[in-house]
Formats: sequence, C-alpha cells, structure tokens
Amino acid sequence: MNSSTLRKVNQFGKIGNIIITVMLVLIIIITIVIAGVTVFLSNVPEDAAVVSVTGNAKISVDDKYFEMIWNHLSEEASYTSSDEPTSFLPLEDENMQVKFSLYNQDFTSAAIRSEDNQKTIEATTDTFTYQLGDFVAVLICSVVFLASVIVSLFMLRKLFKEFAKCESPFSENIVKKMHFFSISLIPLAVFSSVSETIAGSFLNPEQNVSVCVQWGVIIAFVVAFCMGTIFKYGAQLQRESDETL
Repeated sequence: MNSSTLRKVNQFGKIGNIIITVMLVLIIIITIVIAGVTVFLSNVPEDAAVVSVTGNAKISVDDKYFEMIWNHLSEEASYTSSDEPTSFLPLEDENMQVKFSLYNQDFTSAAIRSEDNQKTIEATTDTFTYQLGDFVAVLICSVVFLASVIVSLFMLRKLFKEFAKCESPFSENIVKKMHFFSISLIPLAVFSSVSETIAGSFLNPEQNVSVCVQWGVIIAFVVAFCMGTIFKYGAQLQRESDETL
C-alpha cells in the first residue's frame, strides 16, 4: 500500500482512538455516578417521596361542530348532576366522568363551558403517582444501557488502535475487531430500546406509550457488519496477493 495512504490510515486510527478514549472516560464516570445514586435510592423507603401528576387539556370547538366532535370523542360518560340531561349532549358547567383519547392521551373527566360562539371542553386525566421505586427502575435501565455503550466504545477503541498501528487496513486483526464491534451493537440496540420504552412510560404515564425501537443503532449494526464483510474480502485478496508475491 502507498506509504502516504497508510500514513493517513494510521493517523485516522490515532485521532479516533483519542476521541473514543475521552468519550469512554466520560461515560464511565457518568455510569458510576448514576449507579451510585441508584444504590443510594434503592435503600430509601419507596414512600419517602411521592409525586402525583394530573394532565389537563382545553379544547375549543365551534358551536355547530360541537355535537359531531363530542360524539366522536366520548366513549362513555356518567353525569354527576342530579338532573338528567335532556339529550345525548352533556350538560354544561357540570363535571362528568368521560373517557376519550386525544393525541395519544387518555382523559377520564371533563367539563363543558360556553364562550362566545364556541364550546370549550376542559378535560383531565387520572392522577398518576410516582414513588422512588419507579425512579430507581428507570435508573437501573439507564445503568444497563450505559454499560452496553461502554462495551461498544471499548470495541470501537480497539478497532481504532488497530488502524493506528496496522501495515494494511485489510488485515485479519482489523476484520476481527470490526466484527466484534458490530456484534456489540446488538445488545446496545436492545438495551437502548428497552430503556427508552420504560423511561417513556415513566415520564408520560398518561400517554399510550408504545415500544421504542432504536433504528439508528440497528442501521449502525448493519453498516458495521457490511463493512466487516467488505474488509474481510479485502483481507483475503491481500493474503492471496502476498502469497503470490
């Protein structure tokens, strides 16, 4: 290989090794801090701190469209007023139990107000209670996720170190390091998806939280695996060329 090209490959490896080493140290420190906080909070009674959260929404609708929109929104309603409603429409200025979903949020009570030529629906969600145990579960998932990041960065650092000292980028050692790095992205994708899903359900309990998939990490795995295959083929050609010479 051309000496100038090889020098650039080695320089790329050295710079990459420095950057990854700095990132690795920072993430290890963050992981240790979060792990320490997790251990501390796990020894604190769950009811030592309790947080209650209620979501609210204000929906303004033109009078002539209100009936259509209300019938579309409400699934079941029970009126708290002693007077029976004169129609299937809700009574105004009366709090009622009603179930409907809007923008991925579930509401359980509402009150209707009239303002000018509009009706306003003031809806609320159920009250959600957080305890320390819920927060500890999120922290544990964060620690596991960060541990998987550390493993992937460690594998990537080994790959850059190999680039820094290699005599050819198409060597067996580089192919092996690239393969290990691509495999390390699989648990990273799994743990990051699980962590984001659990964190989403904790931070947004009133929403219908779906399973999160880290497509970016999955794509990175596919790219790294393909690059490993290409470098493996290049290493094979390099070996055949050396044997011929």
